[in-house]
Amino acid sequence: MNEKKEVQEVDENQLKEYINEGINESDMAKDMVAIKSEIETLKTRKIDASNEESAELTKKFVKDLIDGNDAQLKTIGTGDASFGYSVPTALANAVHELKDKIAKIRSRAFVFKMAGKFDLPTEETACTAYWVTTEADADITESNPTLTKSSLDDWYLAVRVRVPYKLISTSGVNVQNYISKLASRKLVSTEETAFVGGDGSSKPTGFRQSSVGSITQAGSALVYDDVINLVFSLPEQYRDNAVVMTSTLGMKALMKIKDDNGVPIFVYGGKLFGKYEVLEVTDIPENLGTSADTTEMWIGDLQEYWIKDGEGMLAETRKVEGRLQVDMYLYEAVDGVVVNTDAFKKMTLVK
Repeated sequence: MNEKKEVQEVDENQLKEYINEGINESDMAKDMVAIKSEIETLKTRKIDASNEESAELTKKFVKDLIDGNDAQLKTIGTGDASFGYSVPTALANAVHELKDKIAKIRSRAFVFKMAGKFDLPTEETACTAYWVTTEADADITESNPTLTKSSLDDWYLAVRVRVPYKLISTSGVNVQNYISKLASRKLVSTEETAFVGGDGSSKPTGFRQSSVGSITQAGSALVYDDVINLVFSLPEQYRDNAVVMTSTLGMKALMKIKDDNGVPIFVYGGKLFGKYEVLEVTDIPENLGTSADTTEMWIGDLQEYWIKDGEGMLAETRKVEGRLQVDMYLYEAVDGVVVNTDAFKKMTLVK
């Protein structure tokens, strides 16, 4: 007679423990766990390399580039200098972008969007008021107000970069995004130069090209009285929104002025006389003197400098006929001009 085997009831948690114990005791299971762990480690290392690994990869790439070791480089055999090497995938985040000059004018000017030519009527002479002694009309002199105009057009600023297909397909960097960003930075830098000193010939007219009132630095070095004279050469109605603008040379001269107690009247990053923002505008020349380098210092309300954007910044690509290359274009239509010269004054021979 067969003996009955005792049946033990187990709940779900106990069943899981029995299964796990069986798996853990299996050598094959241990090997699979180890392999899976190694794969996960490799995947993580490929995606998120540590700082030390990235540094080593960067060091190797730079060394290979200097030594001319083509084994680790993806070269572009077009024979021109545009993007001669693509960057290995592991260095996608190691492309170091240079800083551009800081744009100062656009962010403070009056900017509006309109395609095509725009003529802005501007008051030139106004009415004249007179005290009269009698009721006779003859005692009231006739006024003849006049208008002038400021014209703004669509001047096109463009960048064109030719890129081989091979670079686009093999580089670890998103080349199209990188070039677009690089070119747009250059457009911003170039338009800033025009807003300051552009001659108006197929480009904006810079504020330096406007006919404004001018004073001259009195002595051989910039002093407190010179700065006071500049500020108060600007009519009162434009002073509230005015900023002071000068080159790096002028900025240094301003910071060297001290009061009777040896305290500078202006600290870099602060406000002149607690009121006026001072802009270091690198497009203002520093070599304007004949016997010594001199520069200019300006004060003005930049809301009276108008910028017209005809078309916003646009980007497009075009295939180069007969070549495995693509031309990338970035362009914009823009113009700028001082619409009220009374709102600007300058001091020359600053040194």
